[in-house]
Amino acid sequence: MEEVEGITKFVEEVSPYLRCPVCQKVYRDPVISKCGHTFCRQCVSSITHCPVDTVQCDNTQLVVNRLVVGQIESLQIYCKHGVIKKNGELIADSTGCPEITTLGDRAVHEGSCPYAYVSCPNGANCGRIRHKDLDLHLTQCTFIACAHKKKGCEFVGAQNEVDEHLLTCYHRGSLSDSVTEEINIISKENDSLKSQMKMLNERVYELEKFKQDANRQLEKTTSLLISLQQQIDQLTSRLPQALSSNPQHHHRSPSISSQSEITGVSFKPHHARRSSSPSGVSERWEMPFQFKCIGTLRGHQDAVWCLCAFRGRLFSAGGDCVIKVWNLDQLAKGCVGSFHGHTDRILCMAKYGSKLFTAGADYTIRCWDTETGDQIETREGGHDNIICAMAITGDFIFTSSLSVIKVWKIENLSLIHTMGDLNHWVRALVLSPSKDRLYSGSHNAINIWEASGSFESLGTISHDAGSVYSLAVTRLYVIAGTYNRNIHVFSASTHEFVTHLSSHIGTVTSLVTSLSGRFLFSASQDSNIMIWNLETMLPIQTLSRHQGQVNTLALCGNYVLSGSEDHEIKVFRYFQLQ
Repeated sequence: MEEVEGITKFVEEVSPYLRCPVCQKVYRDPVISKCGHTFCRQCVSSITHCPVDTVQCDNTQLVVNRLVVGQIESLQIYCKHGVIKKNGELIADSTGCPEITTLGDRAVHEGSCPYAYVSCPNGANCGRIRHKDLDLHLTQCTFIACAHKKKGCEFVGAQNEVDEHLLTCYHRGSLSDSVTEEINIISKENDSLKSQMKMLNERVYELEKFKQDANRQLEKTTSLLISLQQQIDQLTSRLPQALSSNPQHHHRSPSISSQSEITGVSFKPHHARRSSSPSGVSERWEMPFQFKCIGTLRGHQDAVWCLCAFRGRLFSAGGDCVIKVWNLDQLAKGCVGSFHGHTDRILCMAKYGSKLFTAGADYTIRCWDTETGDQIETREGGHDNIICAMAITGDFIFTSSLSVIKVWKIENLSLIHTMGDLNHWVRALVLSPSKDRLYSGSHNAINIWEASGSFESLGTISHDAGSVYSLAVTRLYVIAGTYNRNIHVFSASTHEFVTHLSSHIGTVTSLVTSLSGRFLFSASQDSNIMIWNLETMLPIQTLSRHQGQVNTLALCGNYVLSGSEDHEIKVFRYFQLQ
Protein backbone atom coordinates (compact mmCIF):
# COMPACT_ATOMS: atom_id res chain seq x y z
CA MET A 1 0.00 0.00 0.00
CA GLU A 2 1.39 3.39 -0.99
CA GLU A 3 2.06 6.29 1.37
CA VAL A 4 -1.34 7.94 1.85
CA GLU A 5 -0.94 10.73 4.36
CA GLY A 6 0.62 13.99 3.19
CA ILE A 7 -0.74 13.73 -0.38
CA THR A 8 -4.24 12.49 0.45
CA LYS A 9 -7.31 14.34 1.71
CA PHE A 10 -9.85 12.00 3.33
CA VAL A 11 -13.53 12.88 3.09
CA GLU A 12 -14.05 12.01 6.78
CA GLU A 13 -11.69 11.78 9.73
CA VAL A 14 -10.01 8.37 9.78
CA SER A 15 -10.91 6.12 12.74
CA PRO A 16 -8.11 5.73 15.32
CA TYR A 17 -8.49 1.96 14.93
CA LEU A 18 -7.07 2.32 11.41
CA ARG A 19 -3.95 4.11 12.62
CA CYS A 20 -0.72 2.35 13.57
CA PRO A 21 0.04 2.49 17.33
CA VAL A 22 3.70 3.21 16.46
CA CYS A 23 3.64 5.93 13.78
CA GLN A 24 0.03 7.12 14.45
CA LYS A 25 -0.58 7.24 10.69
CA VAL A 26 -3.03 5.28 8.57
CA TYR A 27 -1.75 1.70 8.31
CA ARG A 28 0.62 0.96 5.45
CA ASP A 29 0.79 -2.78 4.67
CA PRO A 30 -0.89 -3.74 8.00
CA VAL A 31 0.36 -6.99 9.60
CA ILE A 32 -0.49 -8.83 12.82
CA SER A 33 2.46 -9.44 15.14
CA LYS A 34 2.85 -12.33 17.60
CA CYS A 35 1.41 -10.13 20.36
CA GLY A 36 -1.94 -10.09 18.54
CA HIS A 37 -1.94 -6.39 17.61
CA THR A 38 -1.69 -4.76 14.18
CA PHE A 39 1.15 -2.48 12.97
CA CYS A 40 2.60 -1.17 9.71
CA ARG A 41 5.06 -3.74 8.37
CA GLN A 42 7.85 -1.12 8.39
CA CYS A 43 6.96 0.05 11.93
CA VAL A 44 6.87 -3.41 13.51
CA SER A 45 10.42 -4.08 12.33
CA SER A 46 11.63 -1.15 14.44
CA ILE A 47 10.15 -2.26 17.81
CA THR A 48 10.95 -5.05 20.26
CA HIS A 49 7.95 -4.69 22.61
CA CYS A 50 4.30 -4.00 21.83
CA PRO A 51 3.42 -0.35 22.68
CA VAL A 52 -0.14 -1.44 23.55
CA ASP A 53 0.48 -4.08 26.26
CA THR A 54 4.34 -4.15 26.44
CA VAL A 55 4.41 -7.84 25.41
CA GLN A 56 7.58 -8.81 23.56
CA CYS A 57 7.02 -8.78 19.79
CA ASP A 58 8.19 -11.62 17.55
CA ASN A 59 8.72 -9.92 14.19
CA THR A 60 9.73 -13.11 12.39
CA GLN A 61 6.12 -14.30 12.05
CA LEU A 62 3.85 -11.67 10.54
CA VAL A 63 0.42 -12.18 8.97
CA VAL A 64 -1.27 -9.65 6.67
CA ASN A 65 -4.38 -8.23 8.39
CA ARG A 66 -6.79 -8.45 5.47
CA LEU A 67 -9.65 -7.06 7.56
CA VAL A 68 -7.78 -3.78 8.03
CA VAL A 69 -6.60 -3.75 4.39
CA GLY A 70 -10.20 -3.93 3.22
CA GLN A 71 -11.32 -1.18 5.61
CA ILE A 72 -8.51 1.15 4.52
CA GLU A 73 -9.13 0.56 0.82
CA SER A 74 -12.80 1.51 1.30
CA LEU A 75 -11.97 4.92 2.86
CA GLN A 76 -13.30 7.82 0.74
CA ILE A 77 -10.81 10.41 -0.53
CA TYR A 78 -10.77 13.42 -2.82
CA CYS A 79 -9.03 13.05 -6.16
CA LYS A 80 -5.49 14.42 -5.85
CA HIS A 81 -6.17 16.63 -8.88
CA GLY A 82 -8.98 18.32 -6.94
CA VAL A 83 -6.99 19.54 -3.92
CA ILE A 84 -4.23 22.08 -3.34
CA LYS A 85 -1.92 22.67 -0.40
CA LYS A 86 -2.43 25.94 1.47
CA ASN A 87 -0.64 26.84 4.70
CA GLY A 88 0.51 23.22 5.03
CA GLU A 89 -3.03 21.77 4.67
CA LEU A 90 -4.83 20.16 1.75
CA ILE A 91 -8.00 22.04 0.74
CA ALA A 92 -10.47 21.60 -2.10
CA ASP A 93 -9.48 23.24 -5.41
CA SER A 94 -12.56 24.87 -6.97
CA THR A 95 -10.94 24.58 -10.43
CA GLY A 96 -9.90 20.96 -9.98
CA CYS A 97 -11.51 17.52 -10.11
CA PRO A 98 -14.76 17.31 -8.09
CA GLU A 99 -14.81 13.51 -7.88
CA ILE A 100 -14.70 11.50 -4.64
CA THR A 101 -13.23 7.99 -4.92
CA THR A 102 -11.96 5.29 -2.55
CA LEU A 103 -8.37 4.64 -1.60
CA GLY A 104 -8.52 1.22 -3.27
CA ASP A 105 -9.84 2.68 -6.57
CA ARG A 106 -7.58 5.71 -6.50
CA ALA A 107 -5.08 4.54 -9.13
CA VAL A 108 -7.83 3.69 -11.65
CA HIS A 109 -9.53 7.10 -11.35
CA GLU A 110 -6.44 9.29 -11.14
CA GLY A 111 -4.84 7.42 -14.05
CA SER A 112 -7.59 8.68 -16.36
CA CYS A 113 -8.69 11.86 -14.58
CA PRO A 114 -9.38 14.66 -17.08
CA TYR A 115 -8.15 17.20 -14.52
CA ALA A 116 -4.65 15.70 -14.35
CA TYR A 117 -1.84 18.06 -15.31
CA VAL A 118 0.07 17.19 -18.51
CA SER A 119 2.92 18.80 -20.42
CA CYS A 120 2.52 20.37 -23.82
CA PRO A 121 4.19 18.16 -26.47
CA ASN A 122 5.72 21.33 -27.93
CA GLY A 123 7.92 21.96 -24.87
CA ALA A 124 7.96 23.04 -21.26
CA ASN A 125 7.44 26.73 -22.00
CA CYS A 126 3.63 26.34 -21.93
CA GLY A 127 3.47 25.50 -18.22
CA ARG A 128 1.01 23.03 -16.65
CA ILE A 129 -2.13 22.18 -18.60
CA ARG A 130 -5.19 20.15 -17.55
CA HIS A 131 -5.58 17.01 -19.66
CA LYS A 132 -9.12 18.06 -20.65
CA ASP A 133 -7.75 21.41 -21.97
CA LEU A 134 -4.85 19.98 -24.00
CA ASP A 135 -6.66 19.78 -27.36
CA LEU A 136 -7.76 23.42 -27.13
CA HIS A 137 -4.27 24.51 -26.10
CA LEU A 138 -2.67 22.78 -29.08
CA THR A 139 -4.75 24.94 -31.44
CA GLN A 140 -3.39 28.08 -29.71
CA CYS A 141 0.14 27.02 -28.77
CA THR A 142 2.86 29.44 -29.98
CA PHE A 143 5.74 26.98 -29.53
CA ILE A 144 4.98 24.59 -32.41
CA ALA A 145 8.19 23.63 -34.15
CA CYS A 146 8.74 23.50 -37.90
CA ALA A 147 8.22 20.08 -39.49
CA HIS A 148 11.86 20.26 -40.63
CA LYS A 149 13.26 20.65 -37.12
CA LYS A 150 15.28 17.44 -37.43
CA LYS A 151 16.93 18.89 -40.54
CA GLY A 152 18.10 21.90 -38.57
CA CYS A 153 15.21 24.40 -38.81
CA GLU A 154 14.76 26.34 -35.56
CA PHE A 155 11.52 28.14 -36.39
CA VAL A 156 8.69 27.98 -33.77
CA GLY A 157 5.29 29.70 -33.68
CA ALA A 158 1.55 29.23 -33.80
CA GLN A 159 0.11 26.63 -36.16
CA ASN A 160 -0.88 29.21 -38.83
CA GLU A 161 2.60 30.78 -38.61
CA VAL A 162 4.24 27.35 -39.01
CA ASP A 163 2.05 26.56 -42.03
CA GLU A 164 3.04 29.84 -43.66
CA HIS A 165 6.71 29.27 -42.80
CA LEU A 166 6.74 25.81 -44.42
CA LEU A 167 6.07 27.42 -47.80
CA THR A 168 9.45 29.15 -47.70
CA CYS A 169 11.41 26.95 -45.25
CA TYR A 170 15.02 26.62 -46.31
CA HIS A 171 15.06 22.93 -45.28
CA ARG A 172 11.95 21.85 -47.18
CA GLY A 173 13.90 20.86 -50.24
CA SER A 174 15.85 18.24 -48.30
CA LEU A 175 12.79 16.01 -48.12
CA SER A 176 11.67 13.92 -51.09
CA ASP A 177 8.06 13.89 -52.21
CA SER A 178 7.71 10.28 -51.07
CA VAL A 179 8.96 11.15 -47.57
CA THR A 180 6.61 14.14 -47.40
CA GLU A 181 3.70 11.96 -48.46
CA GLU A 182 4.62 9.38 -45.83
CA ILE A 183 4.79 12.10 -43.19
CA ASN A 184 1.34 13.32 -44.16
CA ILE A 185 -0.07 9.79 -43.92
CA ILE A 186 1.50 9.26 -40.50
CA SER A 187 0.22 12.63 -39.36
CA LYS A 188 -3.35 11.73 -40.39
CA GLU A 189 -3.08 8.37 -38.66
CA ASN A 190 -1.78 10.11 -35.58
CA ASP A 191 -4.73 12.51 -35.59
CA SER A 192 -7.11 9.55 -35.94
CA LEU A 193 -5.46 7.75 -33.03
CA LYS A 194 -5.70 10.88 -30.89
CA SER A 195 -9.42 11.12 -31.66
CA GLN A 196 -9.94 7.46 -30.75
CA MET A 197 -7.90 7.88 -27.57
CA LYS A 198 -10.02 10.84 -26.55
CA MET A 199 -13.21 8.82 -27.07
CA LEU A 200 -11.79 5.91 -25.04
CA ASN A 201 -10.75 8.22 -22.21
CA GLU A 202 -14.24 9.71 -22.10
CA ARG A 203 -15.73 6.19 -21.98
CA VAL A 204 -13.37 5.13 -19.20
CA TYR A 205 -14.32 8.25 -17.25
CA GLU A 206 -18.03 7.43 -17.62
CA LEU A 207 -17.48 3.81 -16.53
CA GLU A 208 -15.38 4.91 -13.57
CA LYS A 209 -18.11 7.31 -12.46
CA PHE A 210 -20.72 4.54 -12.78
CA LYS A 211 -18.51 2.24 -10.69
CA GLN A 212 -18.14 4.87 -7.97
CA ASP A 213 -21.92 5.38 -7.85
CA ALA A 214 -22.41 1.61 -7.56
CA ASN A 215 -19.82 1.41 -4.77
CA ARG A 216 -21.59 4.19 -2.85
CA GLN A 217 -24.89 2.33 -3.13
CA LEU A 218 -23.21 -0.91 -2.00
CA GLU A 219 -21.70 0.87 1.01
CA LYS A 220 -25.11 2.22 2.02
CA THR A 221 -26.65 -1.26 1.69
CA THR A 222 -23.81 -2.84 3.66
CA SER A 223 -24.16 -0.22 6.39
CA LEU A 224 -27.87 -1.01 6.65
CA LEU A 225 -27.17 -4.75 6.88
CA ILE A 226 -24.57 -4.19 9.60
CA SER A 227 -27.08 -2.08 11.56
CA LEU A 228 -29.67 -4.85 11.27
CA GLN A 229 -27.12 -7.45 12.38
CA GLN A 230 -26.22 -5.40 15.45
CA GLN A 231 -29.90 -5.17 16.40
CA ILE A 232 -30.22 -8.96 16.03
CA ASP A 233 -27.11 -9.51 18.17
CA GLN A 234 -28.50 -7.22 20.87
CA LEU A 235 -31.80 -9.09 20.92
CA THR A 236 -30.01 -12.44 20.95
CA SER A 237 -27.79 -11.38 23.86
CA ARG A 238 -30.90 -10.55 25.92
CA LEU A 239 -32.49 -13.94 25.28
CA PRO A 240 -30.69 -15.89 28.09
CA GLN A 241 -31.77 -13.34 30.73
CA ALA A 242 -35.35 -13.28 29.45
CA LEU A 243 -35.60 -17.07 29.50
CA SER A 244 -33.87 -17.50 32.88
CA SER A 245 -36.28 -15.01 34.47
CA ASN A 246 -39.31 -17.07 33.31
CA PRO A 247 -39.64 -20.30 35.39
CA GLN A 248 -41.93 -21.87 32.79
CA HIS A 249 -39.16 -21.74 30.20
CA HIS A 250 -36.19 -22.12 32.51
CA HIS A 251 -35.35 -25.57 31.19
CA ARG A 252 -34.78 -24.04 27.74
CA SER A 253 -32.01 -21.64 28.77
CA PRO A 254 -29.18 -21.37 26.24
CA SER A 255 -26.30 -23.80 26.51
CA ILE A 256 -23.16 -24.77 24.68
CA SER A 257 -20.72 -27.64 24.56
CA SER A 258 -16.98 -27.18 24.51
CA GLN A 259 -17.09 -27.45 20.74
CA SER A 260 -19.10 -24.44 19.59
CA GLU A 261 -21.37 -21.45 20.29
CA ILE A 262 -23.88 -19.73 18.02
CA THR A 263 -25.04 -16.22 18.84
CA GLY A 264 -26.84 -14.96 15.76
CA VAL A 265 -27.00 -14.97 12.02
CA SER A 266 -25.62 -12.40 9.60
CA PHE A 267 -27.73 -11.36 6.64
CA LYS A 268 -26.42 -11.28 3.10
CA PRO A 269 -27.93 -9.34 0.17
CA HIS A 270 -29.32 -12.40 -1.61
CA HIS A 271 -32.79 -13.91 -1.82
CA ALA A 272 -31.78 -17.10 -0.07
CA ARG A 273 -33.91 -20.00 1.04
CA ARG A 274 -34.89 -19.90 4.71
CA SER A 275 -34.60 -23.00 6.85
CA SER A 276 -35.99 -23.25 10.34
CA SER A 277 -33.58 -24.06 13.14
CA PRO A 278 -33.98 -25.37 16.70
CA SER A 279 -33.31 -21.92 18.10
CA GLY A 280 -36.00 -20.31 15.97
CA VAL A 281 -33.46 -18.23 14.04
CA SER A 282 -33.58 -18.43 10.25
CA GLU A 283 -30.51 -19.64 8.44
CA ARG A 284 -29.96 -17.88 5.12
CA TRP A 285 -27.32 -20.09 3.51
CA GLU A 286 -28.01 -21.61 0.13
CA MET A 287 -25.94 -23.66 -2.28
CA PRO A 288 -23.58 -22.98 -3.89
CA PHE A 289 -21.44 -21.16 -1.33
CA GLN A 290 -17.93 -21.14 0.02
CA PHE A 291 -16.04 -19.95 3.09
CA LYS A 292 -12.91 -17.80 2.76
CA CYS A 293 -10.30 -16.99 5.39
CA ILE A 294 -10.47 -13.25 6.08
CA GLY A 295 -8.07 -12.95 9.00
CA THR A 296 -5.95 -14.49 11.75
CA LEU A 297 -6.16 -13.76 15.49
CA ARG A 298 -2.78 -14.12 17.16
CA GLY A 299 -1.78 -13.71 20.79
CA HIS A 300 -1.83 -17.16 22.41
CA GLN A 301 1.58 -18.59 23.30
CA ASP A 302 0.47 -22.23 23.05
CA ALA A 303 -2.16 -24.42 21.38
CA VAL A 304 -5.74 -23.11 21.28
CA TRP A 305 -8.06 -25.81 22.71
CA CYS A 306 -11.48 -24.17 23.06
CA LEU A 307 -13.54 -21.27 21.69
CA CYS A 308 -16.82 -19.65 22.77
CA ALA A 309 -18.52 -16.78 20.92
CA PHE A 310 -21.48 -14.74 22.16
CA ARG A 311 -22.68 -11.15 22.62
CA GLY A 312 -20.27 -9.87 19.97
CA ARG A 313 -17.22 -11.31 21.69
CA LEU A 314 -15.03 -14.36 21.24
CA PHE A 315 -13.40 -16.13 24.20
CA SER A 316 -10.44 -18.42 23.52
CA ALA A 317 -8.21 -20.51 25.74
CA GLY A 318 -5.65 -23.30 25.59
CA GLY A 319 -2.20 -24.46 26.58
CA ASP A 320 -0.97 -21.07 27.84
CA CYS A 321 -3.59 -21.13 30.69
CA VAL A 322 -4.94 -17.72 29.62
CA ILE A 323 -8.48 -16.84 28.50
CA LYS A 324 -8.33 -14.16 25.80
CA VAL A 325 -11.21 -11.89 24.75
CA TRP A 326 -11.71 -10.60 21.19
CA ASN A 327 -14.26 -8.09 19.88
CA LEU A 328 -15.99 -9.79 16.91
CA ASP A 329 -17.22 -6.43 15.61
CA GLN A 330 -13.70 -4.92 15.60
CA LEU A 331 -11.29 -7.79 15.04
CA ALA A 332 -8.67 -5.31 13.83
CA LYS A 333 -8.22 -4.18 17.47
CA GLY A 334 -6.77 -7.61 18.36
CA CYS A 335 -7.08 -9.04 21.88
CA VAL A 336 -9.13 -6.71 24.12
CA GLY A 337 -8.77 -8.55 27.43
CA SER A 338 -7.34 -11.55 29.30
CA PHE A 339 -8.52 -13.67 32.28
CA HIS A 340 -5.88 -15.37 34.46
CA GLY A 341 -6.38 -18.06 37.08
CA HIS A 342 -5.90 -21.55 35.67
CA THR A 343 -2.59 -23.31 36.38
CA ASP A 344 -2.65 -25.80 33.51
CA ARG A 345 -4.18 -26.26 30.06
CA ILE A 346 -7.76 -25.01 29.58
CA LEU A 347 -9.54 -27.65 27.50
CA CYS A 348 -13.24 -26.68 27.57
CA MET A 349 -15.50 -23.69 28.15
CA ALA A 350 -19.19 -22.82 28.04
CA LYS A 351 -21.34 -19.78 28.74
CA TYR A 352 -24.59 -19.04 30.58
CA GLY A 353 -25.96 -15.50 30.61
CA SER A 354 -23.09 -13.21 31.57
CA LYS A 355 -21.05 -16.07 33.06
CA LEU A 356 -18.26 -18.05 31.43
CA PHE A 357 -17.29 -21.48 32.79
CA THR A 358 -13.88 -23.05 32.07
CA ALA A 359 -12.07 -26.25 33.04
CA GLY A 360 -9.11 -28.36 32.01
CA ALA A 361 -5.90 -30.08 33.07
CA ASP A 362 -5.73 -28.46 36.55
CA TYR A 363 -8.88 -30.48 37.56
CA THR A 364 -10.57 -27.15 38.43
CA ILE A 365 -13.85 -25.59 37.28
CA ARG A 366 -13.90 -21.78 37.29
CA CYS A 367 -16.77 -19.34 36.76
CA TRP A 368 -16.02 -15.85 35.38
CA ASP A 369 -17.93 -12.59 35.06
CA THR A 370 -17.55 -11.85 31.34
CA GLU A 371 -17.95 -8.11 31.88
CA THR A 372 -15.28 -7.63 34.56
CA GLY A 373 -13.10 -10.73 34.18
CA ASP A 374 -13.49 -11.50 37.90
CA GLN A 375 -13.75 -15.08 39.18
CA ILE A 376 -17.20 -15.67 40.70
CA GLU A 377 -16.88 -19.31 41.77
CA THR A 378 -14.08 -21.91 41.82
CA ARG A 379 -14.39 -25.66 42.32
CA GLU A 380 -10.90 -27.08 42.83
CA GLY A 381 -10.49 -30.83 42.47
CA GLY A 382 -13.78 -31.08 40.64
CA HIS A 383 -12.49 -34.28 39.03
CA ASP A 384 -9.69 -36.69 39.82
CA ASN A 385 -8.32 -36.32 36.31
CA ILE A 386 -8.26 -33.94 33.34
CA ILE A 387 -11.64 -32.34 32.58
CA CYS A 388 -12.23 -32.91 28.85
CA ALA A 389 -15.65 -31.48 28.00
CA MET A 390 -18.45 -29.28 29.31
CA ALA A 391 -22.12 -28.53 28.53
CA ILE A 392 -24.76 -26.31 30.19
CA THR A 393 -28.55 -26.40 30.26
CA GLY A 394 -31.07 -24.90 32.69
CA ASP A 395 -29.65 -25.03 36.22
CA PHE A 396 -26.98 -27.64 35.49
CA ILE A 397 -23.39 -27.87 34.30
CA PHE A 398 -22.14 -31.19 32.96
CA THR A 399 -18.39 -31.97 32.97
CA SER A 400 -16.59 -35.14 31.92
CA SER A 401 -13.28 -36.85 32.58
CA LEU A 402 -11.92 -40.43 32.77
CA SER A 403 -14.96 -42.81 32.82
CA VAL A 404 -17.22 -40.27 34.58
CA ILE A 405 -19.67 -37.39 34.04
CA LYS A 406 -20.51 -35.02 36.91
CA VAL A 407 -23.50 -32.69 37.26
CA TRP A 408 -23.12 -29.36 39.14
CA LYS A 409 -25.49 -26.64 40.32
CA ILE A 410 -24.89 -23.60 38.17
CA GLU A 411 -25.19 -20.96 40.92
CA ASN A 412 -22.58 -22.37 43.34
CA LEU A 413 -20.87 -25.31 41.54
CA SER A 414 -22.11 -27.79 44.12
CA LEU A 415 -22.06 -31.46 43.00
CA ILE A 416 -25.54 -33.00 42.67
CA HIS A 417 -25.07 -36.15 40.58
CA THR A 418 -22.44 -38.50 39.10
CA MET A 419 -22.70 -40.86 36.10
CA GLY A 420 -19.82 -43.32 36.35
CA ASP A 421 -18.39 -46.60 34.98
CA LEU A 422 -18.26 -45.26 31.42
CA ASN A 423 -15.97 -46.63 28.71
CA HIS A 424 -12.62 -44.92 29.32
CA TRP A 425 -12.24 -41.17 28.55
CA VAL A 426 -15.42 -39.14 27.97
CA ARG A 427 -14.01 -36.56 25.56
CA ALA A 428 -17.24 -35.15 24.13
CA LEU A 429 -20.50 -33.78 25.56
CA VAL A 430 -23.33 -32.21 23.56
CA LEU A 431 -27.00 -31.39 24.16
CA SER A 432 -29.90 -32.19 21.86
CA PRO A 433 -31.53 -29.28 19.99
CA SER A 434 -34.37 -29.33 22.54
CA LYS A 435 -31.85 -29.31 25.43
CA ASP A 436 -33.62 -32.21 27.20
CA ARG A 437 -31.03 -34.87 26.37
CA LEU A 438 -27.27 -35.08 26.94
CA TYR A 439 -25.06 -37.13 24.61
CA SER A 440 -21.62 -38.29 25.77
CA GLY A 441 -18.91 -39.93 23.68
CA SER A 442 -16.44 -42.49 24.99
CA HIS A 443 -14.74 -45.67 23.70
CA ASN A 444 -17.04 -47.53 21.24
CA ALA A 445 -20.14 -45.90 22.78
CA ILE A 446 -22.38 -42.85 22.65
CA ASN A 447 -24.47 -42.65 25.84
CA ILE A 448 -27.76 -40.75 26.05
CA TRP A 449 -28.96 -39.18 29.33
CA GLU A 450 -31.99 -37.28 30.57
CA ALA A 451 -30.71 -33.69 31.11
CA SER A 452 -33.41 -31.80 33.01
CA GLY A 453 -33.30 -33.38 36.47
CA SER A 454 -33.37 -37.18 36.76
CA PHE A 455 -30.18 -37.73 34.67
CA GLU A 456 -31.22 -41.34 34.01
CA SER A 457 -29.76 -43.34 31.12
CA LEU A 458 -31.97 -43.24 28.01
CA GLY A 459 -29.89 -45.61 25.90
CA THR A 460 -26.56 -46.28 24.24
CA ILE A 461 -25.44 -46.16 20.61
CA SER A 462 -22.78 -48.86 20.34
CA HIS A 463 -20.17 -48.93 17.57
CA ASP A 464 -16.72 -50.30 16.84
CA ALA A 465 -15.06 -47.06 15.64
CA GLY A 466 -12.95 -46.59 18.79
CA SER A 467 -12.81 -43.50 20.98
CA VAL A 468 -15.22 -40.64 20.30
CA TYR A 469 -13.43 -37.26 20.27
CA SER A 470 -16.29 -35.01 19.13
CA LEU A 471 -20.10 -35.02 18.88
CA ALA A 472 -22.85 -33.01 17.17
CA VAL A 473 -26.61 -33.59 17.28
CA THR A 474 -29.37 -32.32 14.95
CA ARG A 475 -33.09 -33.13 14.82
CA LEU A 476 -32.26 -35.97 12.41
CA TYR A 477 -28.77 -37.21 13.25
CA VAL A 478 -26.27 -38.03 15.98
CA ILE A 479 -22.82 -37.41 14.51
CA ALA A 480 -19.56 -38.67 16.04
CA GLY A 481 -15.96 -37.82 15.16
CA THR A 482 -13.64 -40.68 16.08
CA TYR A 483 -10.07 -41.81 16.44
CA ASN A 484 -10.33 -43.94 13.27
CA ARG A 485 -10.42 -40.76 11.11
CA ASN A 486 -14.09 -41.12 10.15
CA ILE A 487 -17.26 -39.21 10.94
CA HIS A 488 -20.06 -41.64 11.82
CA VAL A 489 -23.71 -40.64 11.32
CA PHE A 490 -26.56 -42.31 13.26
CA SER A 491 -30.32 -41.73 13.20
CA ALA A 492 -31.41 -39.53 16.12
CA SER A 493 -34.72 -41.39 16.42
CA THR A 494 -33.75 -45.05 15.88
CA HIS A 495 -30.01 -44.88 16.73
CA GLU A 496 -29.34 -46.96 13.61
CA PHE A 497 -26.13 -46.41 11.65
CA VAL A 498 -26.77 -44.23 8.57
CA THR A 499 -23.39 -43.65 6.92
CA HIS A 500 -19.85 -42.50 7.54
CA LEU A 501 -18.13 -39.42 6.06
CA SER A 502 -14.55 -40.15 5.02
CA SER A 503 -12.03 -37.52 3.97
CA HIS A 504 -9.91 -36.60 7.00
CA ILE A 505 -6.60 -38.42 7.54
CA GLY A 506 -6.41 -37.74 11.27
CA THR A 507 -8.57 -37.96 14.39
CA VAL A 508 -11.74 -35.83 14.05
CA THR A 509 -11.32 -33.41 16.97
CA SER A 510 -14.31 -31.08 16.64
CA LEU A 511 -17.79 -31.03 15.04
CA VAL A 512 -20.36 -28.24 14.78
CA THR A 513 -23.57 -28.02 12.73
CA SER A 514 -25.25 -24.99 11.18
CA LEU A 515 -28.44 -23.61 12.73
CA SER A 516 -30.72 -25.56 10.39
CA GLY A 517 -28.79 -28.80 10.77
CA ARG A 518 -28.24 -28.95 6.99
CA PHE A 519 -24.47 -28.38 7.10
CA LEU A 520 -21.65 -29.85 9.18
CA PHE A 521 -18.18 -28.47 9.93
CA SER A 522 -15.47 -30.91 11.04
CA ALA A 523 -11.88 -30.35 12.23
CA SER A 524 -9.06 -32.86 12.43
CA GLN A 525 -5.48 -33.57 13.39
CA ASP A 526 -4.68 -33.37 9.66
CA SER A 527 -4.82 -29.52 9.99
CA ASN A 528 -7.93 -29.30 7.78
CA ILE A 529 -11.53 -28.17 8.26
CA MET A 530 -14.20 -29.88 6.13
CA ILE A 531 -17.68 -28.58 5.26
CA TRP A 532 -20.37 -31.23 4.57
CA ASN A 533 -23.89 -31.20 3.15
CA LEU A 534 -25.96 -33.39 5.52
CA GLU A 535 -28.79 -33.59 2.98
CA THR A 536 -26.55 -35.37 0.43
CA MET A 537 -23.82 -36.60 2.83
CA LEU A 538 -21.21 -35.14 0.46
CA PRO A 539 -18.28 -32.75 1.10
CA ILE A 540 -18.63 -29.12 0.01
CA GLN A 541 -15.23 -27.56 0.75
CA THR A 542 -11.90 -28.13 2.50
CA LEU A 543 -10.32 -25.23 4.44
CA SER A 544 -6.53 -25.64 4.77
CA ARG A 545 -5.06 -22.58 6.47
CA HIS A 546 -3.62 -23.94 9.74
CA GLN A 547 -0.06 -25.24 10.21
CA GLY A 548 -1.01 -27.67 12.98
CA GLN A 549 -3.91 -29.85 14.08
CA VAL A 550 -7.23 -28.04 14.47
CA ASN A 551 -8.57 -28.55 18.01
CA THR A 552 -11.83 -26.57 18.14
CA LEU A 553 -14.48 -24.85 16.02
CA ALA A 554 -17.05 -22.14 16.76
CA LEU A 555 -19.87 -20.96 14.50
CA CYS A 556 -21.05 -17.36 14.87
CA GLY A 557 -23.57 -16.14 12.30
CA ASN A 558 -21.84 -16.13 8.91
CA TYR A 559 -18.41 -16.76 10.46
CA VAL A 560 -16.56 -19.96 11.38
CA LEU A 561 -13.65 -19.65 13.81
CA SER A 562 -11.03 -22.32 14.41
CA GLY A 563 -8.32 -22.82 17.05
CA SER A 564 -5.20 -24.86 16.41
CA GLU A 565 -1.91 -26.28 17.69
CA ASP A 566 -0.19 -23.51 15.68
CA HIS A 567 -1.33 -21.04 18.43
CA GLU A 568 -3.60 -19.20 15.96
CA ILE A 569 -7.33 -18.58 15.47
CA LYS A 570 -8.51 -18.37 11.87
CA VAL A 571 -11.62 -16.42 10.84
CA PHE A 572 -13.58 -17.77 7.87
CA ARG A 573 -16.56 -15.99 6.30
CA TYR A 574 -19.51 -17.26 4.25
CA PHE A 575 -19.72 -16.06 0.63
CA GLN A 576 -22.61 -16.82 -1.73
CA LEU A 577 -21.50 -18.03 -5.17
CA GLN A 578 -23.44 -16.80 -8.18
